[in-house]
Amino acid sequence: WREETHTFHLRIGEATITLQDVGVILGIPIEGDVVTSSEPQRTKEEWLDLCLELFGVRLASDAIVGVSLKLKSLMDALPELDNNATLEMVQQQARELILGLIGDVLLPNKSGNRVDMKYLPLLRDINRIGTFSWGSAALACLYQELCRATKPETVQIGGCLTLLQIWVWERFHCMRPNIEHNLRFLPMIDPPGPLGYKWRATKLLRNIPTHVLRVYRDQLDQLTEDQFVWQPYHLEELPAICLQGQHRWMSKVPLICFEKVEWHFPDRVLRQFGMLQGIPDPCDTIRDLHTIDRRGKRHVDWARWHEQYINLWINYQNFVVNGDFGVEHMDYNHPYMIWYRSITRMIIGNSYPIPNHRDERADTGYRGIGAGVESLIARSALTALGEQERLAGQAPPAPLYDVTLPQRKQRIRNRRRVESSDTAPPSTLEDHVVNVHPPAPSSSVASPPTTQREYNPPSWYTHIECSTPNQVECVTQVERPNDPVPNHERMCTQVFTRRNTQRKRRAPNRYTPSQ
Repeated sequence: WREETHTFHLRIGEATITLQDVGVILGIPIEGDVVTSSEPQRTKEEWLDLCLELFGVRLASDAIVGVSLKLKSLMDALPELDNNATLEMVQQQARELILGLIGDVLLPNKSGNRVDMKYLPLLRDINRIGTFSWGSAALACLYQELCRATKPETVQIGGCLTLLQIWVWERFHCMRPNIEHNLRFLPMIDPPGPLGYKWRATKLLRNIPTHVLRVYRDQLDQLTEDQFVWQPYHLEELPAICLQGQHRWMSKVPLICFEKVEWHFPDRVLRQFGMLQGIPDPCDTIRDLHTIDRRGKRHVDWARWHEQYINLWINYQNFVVNGDFGVEHMDYNHPYMIWYRSITRMIIGNSYPIPNHRDERADTGYRGIGAGVESLIARSALTALGEQERLAGQAPPAPLYDVTLPQRKQRIRNRRRVESSDTAPPSTLEDHVVNVHPPAPSSSVASPPTTQREYNPPSWYTHIECSTPNQVECVTQVERPNDPVPNHERMCTQVFTRRNTQRKRRAPNRYTPSQ
């Protein structure tokens, strides 16, 4: 899923959930007013009073958690209807069922058992509930939840996952379960229900993986054109409830649900509508809209806040996408596929290193096609470099000559001056130290290493044996301020003990003399 385009980037091109899928699978209204309200937030007591007005029962104070309402508390509080129920009681029961449909199926949050109370004012007029575009609101929430799920720190997802699951089953035949063709256990409904109703039958899961992430990624990585169904729906066989609002299916408009605004781009998936797909125009999903929430905006009028986007939804006729109908097979060199490969990532599966047979902890689980493709590239590169031995987990052969690299000269610390009767030594010890490792020859063929030259210490140098490994011999040059002969110099040797041998770098003042 790419939040820049609100589409799934597959190996065969882009695909996404559109308003057509919402209407066909769920059968909820697409045409209508946006799902929003101009009423401000209420206090807990005001929400309890509104529940009494809508459902006819006084809920307990613990039924409200923050700005959410516990559906279980509402269901337990409502009485069962009988033959003597009044019209008002029937409407109260209908509001409870519609609120449950909103909180459990269409617009669920990540809590699993609560529904946001911002939808309660929309249920006041029972005859106006069906005039809202609940389909576009459900798709907007699903888009935003999919965008948030792409973040590495996200562990939960909300939105209408029933729509997402059935959309995958209808289009990815390699992931769909088989349906037991025995519908006698399903209650008959009149008029016929939407397309998603058929998935209530018994599903056979023998031939598909369940909860194995690597297998699903592998199937996406090796997806071919014939394994994805671009047009799975037979519109002439669907009931009228699924076709309501089909003139909006191809509109390039924002989808709105209170504070949520997500863009709908059908021009990027024209093959889902039976049209020829070309290189689409650049799009902008305005990802800054994802940062808008209701925290600290208790008195915000969302109808005015998103007025510009609501006007685009109302004037959708100006943003309907047109195209040429037809079916075209896109091979590797098709202009669209060449452009598509340049702007996306083709492999989803994580890469795996070449297995090391000497390592017992090597991964022995399922390996996807993504790892195989990258391993093939690595094999080709190593073969071209003449290092085929690394493919079998073997160490590379040793070089012909063991050439020692040049070493850096040791730095001399704590230079001081002292009076000495000996001949004045040089100012630094570097005059007596010879670089025993000359640089390697410039030719491509390595030559044998040169013989080391002996180190001849000066006459004033006295070697001191170190008693412990933590003691280090240090040559210092000392200067005494009251020296009667300041021009005379001599070198003295001292042994210092390290205070902390675990430190990587130590300043000179971190040592204390022991002798």
